[in-house]
Amino acid sequence: MSDAPTHSVHSAIATAPLLLFLLLFLACATPGTACAVDGNDTLSFRTISDMCGPFVIGKYEAQDASISYCMNQDCPGPSSPGGPWRTYNQGWTWLDNEFAAVICHGYPSATSFGGHNLTAERARAATQIAVWMLKGTTHPDGSFAYTNNAGVAKSGKFDQDAEVVAAARWLYDNAKAGNIKADPHRARRYHGPVSNEGRHQDMLYVLPTINVSFEKRSANTVITSGNDTYQLGGATFNIFEENTDKHVGSIKMDGNGRARATLLPNTAYYLIETKAPTGYLPRRDRIDFTTGKSGGHVTINEQPGSITLRVVKTDAATNAGAQAGTSLAKAEFTCVSQSTPGWTRTFTTEGDGQATLSGIPLGTFTLYESKAPEGYLLPHDSWTYTVGPNQLNDMGVVELERRIPNTHVAFDIEISKFKDYGNGEQSGLEQPAEGVVFEIVSNSSKQVVGTLTTNIYGFASTKDQPKAWFGAGTRPDGVHGAIPYDREGYTVREVPETVPAGFKRAEDWTIAPEQIADGAKLQYIVDNHTLSTHLQIIKRDAQTGASVPLAGFSFQLLNSNREPISQTCWYPTHNVMNTFTTNATGTVTLPESLKPGTYYVREVAAKAPYLVGDELKVTIPADADLTPIAAVSYFNSAATGSIEIVKADAVDGSALSGAKFEIRAADDIV
Repeated sequence: MSDAPTHSVHSAIATAPLLLFLLLFLACATPGTACAVDGNDTLSFRTISDMCGPFVIGKYEAQDASISYCMNQDCPGPSSPGGPWRTYNQGWTWLDNEFAAVICHGYPSATSFGGHNLTAERARAATQIAVWMLKGTTHPDGSFAYTNNAGVAKSGKFDQDAEVVAAARWLYDNAKAGNIKADPHRARRYHGPVSNEGRHQDMLYVLPTINVSFEKRSANTVITSGNDTYQLGGATFNIFEENTDKHVGSIKMDGNGRARATLLPNTAYYLIETKAPTGYLPRRDRIDFTTGKSGGHVTINEQPGSITLRVVKTDAATNAGAQAGTSLAKAEFTCVSQSTPGWTRTFTTEGDGQATLSGIPLGTFTLYESKAPEGYLLPHDSWTYTVGPNQLNDMGVVELERRIPNTHVAFDIEISKFKDYGNGEQSGLEQPAEGVVFEIVSNSSKQVVGTLTTNIYGFASTKDQPKAWFGAGTRPDGVHGAIPYDREGYTVREVPETVPAGFKRAEDWTIAPEQIADGAKLQYIVDNHTLSTHLQIIKRDAQTGASVPLAGFSFQLLNSNREPISQTCWYPTHNVMNTFTTNATGTVTLPESLKPGTYYVREVAAKAPYLVGDELKVTIPADADLTPIAAVSYFNSAATGSIEIVKADAVDGSALSGAKFEIRAADDIV
């Protein structure tokens, strides 16, 4: 970037060289004739000296101490050497041609031209001579010829210093060829006023400028610091003057995001970005700034592009929502940037199993699951992405989505089912129970999620069913069991219709969530005990139905073939008996339980006045709700007789009627 000020190009001077020449000629030839002007503000000038180096060339300055140059070799200067300031109030025009190129690239901007290294005084003389070469009053060889405004012809040659003339010739040639140019609106031509001396020289004036530095910065260094994906260099801006909206120049940021421009002091400008830096959002606003009297600094904060990542957790079995008794919420993910050193973030899924992380730096980053949701296994996978600035959308964001299935914590269950034929205190014989069905019930959903049926060996296992899945969806690859985790656990229940005949249904049991571990095999041995009940015989009166509270009624228990059954009694002493006698309550309970079937009760001894009764058939049903004691009533009739009383006359023995008698028992009748 040149140190020349950047300013919009505007000139009321016709650009065609011929028209420019005519205007200049008319301005000089006709005192008081107005030239088209671009501005009317005034500026005072004066002559410092008639000598510049070894040449009889005037040195001029503006009242703001800026160096100025004379355009008209044939007109008097603004004042006598060291004289008073003369106000130039005839207006001014912008110089955007060769004249501006010479005075902007000549002294004081430089003292070396075309390899000619000059002192400040000699460089100033070379610049003035080059102006007159462009005006045509001095020729490229250093000779000059003109007629002054008094009508006096002047001629000669600047031969006092050939190197100065050669330097002037270099400025002249390069300005004419366009090899050196001035930035627009850098130099002005103040039109000479008219006095009693005639029309004064037009003064060429380079506006004083200041250096303004521009610096781009990241508005979010947290994601850009140390990340080469973001480059502040290469951004370009156009500079406009605020009052006129004129384009006055452009800047391009270097690799550090910096640029410089030479602008006018105390002027309002604004920037429009024409190319955003790599990795940053294009700016659509305008950046206003105002220069002061000295150099200024403009900081431009750029918003970096970033990545938004949406994670969707799914159940590996359903490819959608979670299983009953589990949740896809609170899965934790960690995101680590390899491009921005030290940048790490964690984020957690919501109830729908989704989570979004915004503001991820561009470049390369890795995502991994750092905590699994309840009931699921932590995957060991990680996912690495590389995202470049060219993928940014209009909002400066790259949107990514990752669906991550989770495999369930799962277990297996194994049931061994037996029929218990145990008898008393002796070792029992247990046989496998085939065809018994067990239901697995989710304690969360209260639904049956699967069944197990025992084989001929009384054995059933989910592990023997590689495709079995007691959850929603289908069994996913890599799962370590058929039954998924449930935070409320499971209930296992035996289907009543499948319980072996003559046996009791096993009680339900619960699998607590604490028992559930991934890959576990929970083993259960389940016995079906035979149905049985203790027989209790109650002695009742056949006529009244009331119990007969007498001890001494003895009974035998017969099987279905009417064969007596013996039972063992261990209390108060060991005794094997086949006759069972009532106690004082008129009841007797047999010591051993009876299996379902048909039995007979035979009374072998009765207590007076009751008579021994008939055999009583007793059926014990094969009912799962069979009570521990089966009570049967044995009805007995009391023994009876007849009394005949004959009332006769004691004399003649004849029967007497109408007599009444009371019959009284000698003992109490029960």
